[in-house]
Amino acid sequence: MRGLFFSNRDSKIITQFAHELVNKVMAIPCIVYKQDLAVTKGNIYGESIQKAYRAGVDFFAIIDRQAQGNNTDEFGYNAVQDVVFQFLRYDLERADFLLEPGDIVKYDNRFFEVTHVYENRYWGGINPDTMDADRGRSIGVIANTRWVREVSI
Repeated sequence: MRGLFFSNRDSKIITQFAHELVNKVMAIPCIVYKQDLAVTKGNIYGESIQKAYRAGVDFFAIIDRQAQGNNTDEFGYNAVQDVVFQFLRYDLERADFLLEPGDIVKYDNRFFEVTHVYENRYWGGINPDTMDADRGRSIGVIANTRWVREVSI
């Protein structure tokens, strides 16, 4: 039996509403930079001191900033802050952009490194890849980030 709600048609309407809300009403801009692995040279452990990034891609996102804190180590005082960026999958797909750990997000003249990416937000809680393909849709991508100094990028 087919459900009355959470159809493909319903999810397309919700996607349009979400797109309009995030991109036109809230309109919180950020720029996402992807590391250019062809130019960045690494050592045998895959680490590199100088990293090269591709040109940034502009997106709008819902942003949840955590309280800013600090820590002190042998190198001195360090400010820390975690920020959660929530992107619409529709916007990322249109830009042909795959968000991955290690990407850099510029927001509010600060740089944040993506530490985790979650893609498990489904319309109606239905994963179209494992359940009914005519219902449900993945609508959002969540990126957990941490504040990094510009000199460490």
